[in-house]
Amino acid sequence: MSNFKNSESWKRGQKVEALFGSCLEKRGIKYRPASRTEQIKQHIDFHTDVGTVDVKAMKNVNRKDYNPQQDLVWLEFKNVGGNTGWLCSNVDYIAFERLHDFVIVNRQALLELAKNLCDLVNITRQGGMKALYRGYQRQGRKDIISMIKMSDILTLPHKSIPK
Repeated sequence: MSNFKNSESWKRGQKVEALFGSCLEKRGIKYRPASRTEQIKQHIDFHTDVGTVDVKAMKNVNRKDYNPQQDLVWLEFKNVGGNTGWLCSNVDYIAFERLHDFVIVNRQALLELAKNLCDLVNITRQGGMKALYRGYQRQGRKDIISMIKMSDILTLPHKSIPK
């Protein structure tokens, strides 16, 4: 965990979470940040009046260079330890960062959509675009992740909060 905590990805995630909190505050939405334990064990970043939220920063398609994609979204079914990933957690909502806003969707509806779109039986070990709509497990890890398009997510009922 300590290596990850000092990574650029972790630092960027912290900045995006802070930005999301500011966006909630600007709109008069009451919230409180989750505890460190809630963040790690339950995938909760914020408690709001309407439920819990996990915030997701834009991610690269691959880790080679920083070029975040707002049209492709990584989904985590199992985390690197093989435990429950954020998509299968009990959090109420997922907030996805885009260039000009955050798109907020119901996590359970997103999970059902992902189960219908992603082949989680024929797991690949090749990342990048090979993981689009297909389960991907990274070498030496127990995770199961996949990628879908933001346009798929936007078919679900959602809210948008401008940055």
